[in-house]
This record gives sequence, C-alpha cells and structure tokens, in this order.
Amino acid sequence: MRRKIAVFTGTRAEYGLLYWLMKEIQGSISLDLQVIVSGMHLSPEFGETWHQIEQDGFNIDAKVEMLLSSNSPVGVVKSMGLGMIGFADALDRLRPDMLVVLGDRFEALAIVQAGSAPQYIIALQVATKVSG
Repeated sequence: MRRKIAVFTGTRAEYGLLYWLMKEIQGSISLDLQVIVSGMHLSPEFGETWHQIEQDGFNIDAKVEMLLSSNSPVGVVKSMGLGMIGFADALDRLRPDMLVVLGDRFEALAIVQAGSAPQYIIALQVATKVSG
C-alpha cells in the first residue's frame, strides 16, 4: 500500500528547502506526493509563485486561499481562521498518512492546527532566529 505524504508550502523560502524532499517523495515507489499550497504562493502581490511549483513538475492537490490585505495582528488571526477552514476541507478530501510542514509563519501554524484535531501524523520542522 502506497502512503500519501502531503507537503505544505506557503512561501518561496520554505518551498526552496522542501523541493528536494518533494522530488524524493514524488520518485518513490511506496509514497504518493500530495502538495498543498497557500499563503504568498497564491498572492498576485508576491508573484503567484504557485506557477513555479507546477513548472517544477509538481501537481498541486489543494490551493487554500487565506491571505487578507492586512498586516495587523487582527488581520493575521483572521487569515489563520480562513486558512484553518480551507485546510480542514483539503485534509479531509486528501486524507494524507503524513503531513509535512516547514516553517514558523502563521500559515504553517494554521495547517498544523487543522491537522491536529483529526490526529494526522505531522512532521513539523521549525527554524527561528532572533532578530534585533
């Protein structure tokens, strides 16, 4: 039985780090890659970089719109709420055996929260740095 591995990407920065893992999963005989795209990838303001993901040979299984035109704390929380709703629907439809998330931004938090209630296995890699 092939295992379904869903990989989430919300920014170009973490997509670049996930690229080779996604290629390995895609080429595996025992794994099926599922790609969930959201955040800045879907924004015209940031270049709709989801096109690059497809040009790289990946099928996008779910696009979840979640960004509001606000950088205020309330706007970010509202974006997370929209994301959780969309991610819950995407995960319910895709039913992955594992969810891979890289990052510490609010998009990543929203999908991890959406995946934790149905108790998906979540592989989360977080890298933070202190600035200032």
